[in-house]
Amino acid sequence: MTQLCSECKEVEDILEIDLQRLFQDLAEKKRSVLNLKSPKSLTDDEKFHICLLLLGNTPRDIVEKKFNLSEGQRINKRTSNLRKTLSITINSYFKELISDLEKKIDTPKQLPSWANIIVFTIKHYKKESNLTFKQSQKITIEIPYDGNLSNKNIVRFWEMVKKNLMSLDWESIEQEEEEKDEEE
Repeated sequence: MTQLCSECKEVEDILEIDLQRLFQDLAEKKRSVLNLKSPKSLTDDEKFHICLLLLGNTPRDIVEKKFNLSEGQRINKRTSNLRKTLSITINSYFKELISDLEKKIDTPKQLPSWANIIVFTIKHYKKESNLTFKQSQKITIEIPYDGNLSNKNIVRFWEMVKKNLMSLDWESIEQEEEEKDEEE
């Protein structure tokens, strides 16, 4: 198991996904997308980009962080280059992975959006949780929504869900459920 960078650890903490398994699956897709005969792992740069994108960062945000650039310092050119690189590499790996795991017969010609990739990743690479719910149990969580479904809003939404679920008094909820069951 390889050491995770701070961004990768943040992704695992916030989204509660198995990044090692995701990286392994993406490395397999990298081999097939690039028509390589031998297994090829993801580069550290690819992992860094994936983690920042899963945290809701845009290519421009990545360029600013990676090269420590401020406004006007060749950001636009580097952002454009990164977008092209992501389309050829990471987005293509995800496109293949989504096609396989979602059991789609036709691989879509268009690359998936990062909003779709974030949701897909949470759906298919979620770590096991100790939380269990009975079929009849419903929990309502209020999350402010500003009408904009950006990548960062998806990540913030997930943080709010996690925060609200973790702050619940699960022992009291289970005790109430047991008391209801006994009354019936």
